Amino acid sequence: MLTQRPPWAEYETMAAIFKIATQPTNPVLPAHVSDHGRDFLRRIFVETKQRLSADEPLRHAFHQQPPRPPPASLRLLPSTGVAVKGGVAVKGGVAVRA
Repeated sequence: MLTQRPPWAEYETMAAIFKIATQPTNPVLPAHVSDHGRDFLRRIFVETKQRLSADEPLRHAFHQQPPRPPPASLRLLPSTGVAVKGGVAVKGGVAVRA
């Protein structure tokens, strides 16, 4: 959701499934992601044995800070959950005219 693209979007479907199952997840995050957000994701995208317990992420600083507004290039239509970028609305990965 942060990148507005599915994981491994540059690969064919079967290649993406293989990558998801066999490669570590280390996504390139957009510039607007906060330092707390980056640290939170870094702690989540690890091997199961190294991952935080179920309650630890809720105590992470990322959840303690107030939400930041989305970048100017991406805005949400009020109370719809629809993101608009470049005049095109995207909901559930489907682009529709805004």
